[in-house]
Amino acid sequence: MKIALMIVSALTLAAAPAVHAAPKAAPAKAATSKTAQLDPASSTLTWTGKKLAGSHTGSIRLKDGKIEVKGTEIVGGQFTIDMTSIDNKDLTDATWNKKLVGHLKADDFFAVDKFPVATFTITQIKKLATPTAEANHEVTGNLTLRDQTHPVTFPALIEVKAGSAVAKGTVSIDRTVFGIRYNSGQFFKNLGDKLIDDHFQVALDLNAKL
Repeated sequence: MKIALMIVSALTLAAAPAVHAAPKAAPAKAATSKTAQLDPASSTLTWTGKKLAGSHTGSIRLKDGKIEVKGTEIVGGQFTIDMTSIDNKDLTDATWNKKLVGHLKADDFFAVDKFPVATFTITQIKKLATPTAEANHEVTGNLTLRDQTHPVTFPALIEVKAGSAVAKGTVSIDRTVFGIRYNSGQFFKNLGDKLIDDHFQVALDLNAKL
């Protein structure tokens, strides 16, 4: 009887289908970073400076730059700005326009003969918890101007699409920390209508190709 039971058990085991372990899923590949080269021709920097009696605006050309992209996010970047290209757009009188631009290029302001370029290097980019139509990230980086480096932070609208990366925003820069003190109320008194705001704004529109 025992022998018969053993034979039946062996036959049952032989007939049972083999059970195989489920194959392990392949680990998800981490997104690799790519470098997008800045397109200076389609990128713009527009500056605005305010004074008690009004304001002026103009442009500065980007010399070159690159943006580091991982997946659909910008994760870094470096840019070189041609300070010798600074101009003015609001003064229509050629004499006054030339006088203002000459003063901006002189030692009172950007001293472009000594410091022909400025640089900006991204150190951190964070997604905004509450994005808007104007900004979905916060960008922090080191700005080097007149051979002095200080951090700046500003909101930006960043988009990475097929073949391109775009960043738009406006950064407010305290000129006095870079040694530009001309007609600053912090350092000079009784300036009257010659007072110039310590902060100037730069609106950026950067386009890079992947």
